[in-house]
Amino acid sequence: MGEPQLNAVKPPDIEEILYFRGDSTDYDTFKYVFYEKEYRLSTLTFKPEWIIDGGANVGYTSVYFAEQFPDAKIVAVESELLM
Repeated sequence: MGEPQLNAVKPPDIEEILYFRGDSTDYDTFKYVFYEKEYRLSTLTFKPEWIIDGGANVGYTSVYFAEQFPDAKIVAVESELLM
C-alpha cells in the first residue's frame, strides 16, 4: 500500500496550513469543522481549562478549539485498530 496523497488547505481565520488525505473523508470533515462550524460553542458561559477531543481523527476539531480557547489545554485521542 502506498503513501497517501496529502493536500494542503488553509482554514478561514487561522494562520496555519492543515493537510488532508486525498483518498479519505478528511476534506469533508474539514468543511464540517471550519466552514459549517458544527463545533461552535457560542452559548458557552465559561472559558474551559481542559478540552478532551475523544475522537480526534486527523485533529481538525482540536485545532478549531485551540483557536477558540487559546488558554485551554487540549488532549486529542484517536484509537485506530491496525490489521
